[in-house]
Amino acid sequence: MKRYIYLHALLFISFSALLLTSCDDTTGSLGLSMSEESDQLNVTAQTFNLTSKSVITGAVVSTSTTAYVGKVRDPETGAYITASSMMQFAALESYVPFPEASKIANTENNLPVADSCEIRFYYNKFYGDGLAPMKFKVTELSKPMEETSKYYTDFDPEANGYLRTNGFAEERVFTLNNQNLTEEELEESGSEQFLRIRLNSPYTDKDGNTYNNFGTYLMRTYYEHPEYFKSNYKFLHNVMPGIYVKTSSGLGAMAYIELAQLRVYFTKTDSEVAQLASWGSTEEVLQTSTVENDENTLTTLAAATDCSYLKSPAGIFTEITLPVDEIMNGHSGETLNSAKIVLSRENNEVSSDYHLNIPGAVLLVPVDQYKEFFEQGKLPDSKQTFISQYSSQQGTYTFSNISTLITEMYKGDRTSANWNKVYIVPVTLNTVTQTVNNSTVEKVIGVNHNMTPSSAKLKGGANATSDLQISVIYSKF
Repeated sequence: MKRYIYLHALLFISFSALLLTSCDDTTGSLGLSMSEESDQLNVTAQTFNLTSKSVITGAVVSTSTTAYVGKVRDPETGAYITASSMMQFAALESYVPFPEASKIANTENNLPVADSCEIRFYYNKFYGDGLAPMKFKVTELSKPMEETSKYYTDFDPEANGYLRTNGFAEERVFTLNNQNLTEEELEESGSEQFLRIRLNSPYTDKDGNTYNNFGTYLMRTYYEHPEYFKSNYKFLHNVMPGIYVKTSSGLGAMAYIELAQLRVYFTKTDSEVAQLASWGSTEEVLQTSTVENDENTLTTLAAATDCSYLKSPAGIFTEITLPVDEIMNGHSGETLNSAKIVLSRENNEVSSDYHLNIPGAVLLVPVDQYKEFFEQGKLPDSKQTFISQYSSQQGTYTFSNISTLITEMYKGDRTSANWNKVYIVPVTLNTVTQTVNNSTVEKVIGVNHNMTPSSAKLKGGANATSDLQISVIYSKF
């Protein structure tokens, strides 16, 4: 379907003003003809139908400041999602975790001893039933994840030899609505929920030395090699490579762990108050998640031809074929000013208290640039890659102007079968707040795959209909 609207604008209206107007849904009046015909600017608007389909993503790059652990079932599609995570702890050069050894009150054979040790997993959010019992197993890694490697969501730490055979391995049943926390603990955490794994059993290090608990191992290693605690690299390679938090059993909840904290408690000779040394899973070190999806259900969903899906984590993308030649042919000498796509979501048809979240942000990226974008940690440039935020009022994702991408595709290399195809990818955005010209703006500093359970059914499909369109505007003097 095509519709043509021929308009005239005043010559003295600036071209930049025209661009702003052309992004609006209404192009019915851009001005009246008050100049010579040769000076008039002709503006043409057309609409083209698009085709789309669901594409099973397979494994995706797993890079996030949040770790995901749990197993849930999508109430709309019945698909199961299981997530487990590897986590590392950071060591700051300026941080002094322990006082002089002579000031440690508890000793064994004249060597310092830690009172106790634990790992806390802090989270503000989780998906599902907070009272569903979930069993998690925390295992020490035998070697660290490396910054130079890319870890995908199908990475299996156990199969790849990342788990220490003789290291600590603690398993516990939790509910994410943790009712066991004291008022004092909640006050300390700022009312943030957390789970606790205690590491107070006897521990044997890689050299065969045995300690009464893991905290004592950390303490004595510090006194023997304080240099190991002065950088992330030395700490990870010589002291503590990290942990693997695996979902062992249970169904109904998934935790979004924002911080894991390794905590060692000890007593000083000059104080009866317990002291704390700690290391956190900060942004300076890696956190990755392993995801298992229900492939049979994903295959069934992807086969639908009357719609497309967005499902995360590592589930389904929507692929759109852009009619580049149809848009550009017959418009020689004209400028493509605007190309707008609106993706409309279909409402859920299943009633449930635990609907998956709708992806909050999506990335439009050319299919052939997708892998490079995430592996190299690129940012959207609003020329070939674009971000759109979900509008809950309209039930849509809007890409206001991808005209530069259409132009590049028309002029570019066509040897790939995907030369005119784009993915719509659920993502999470890392942002910082900046002040520009006395106004506060958010700047995107990182784009990662959305690893939370989320889902959206989009209008469109294999047959070109008015459910999915691209609206374009051309201009010519």
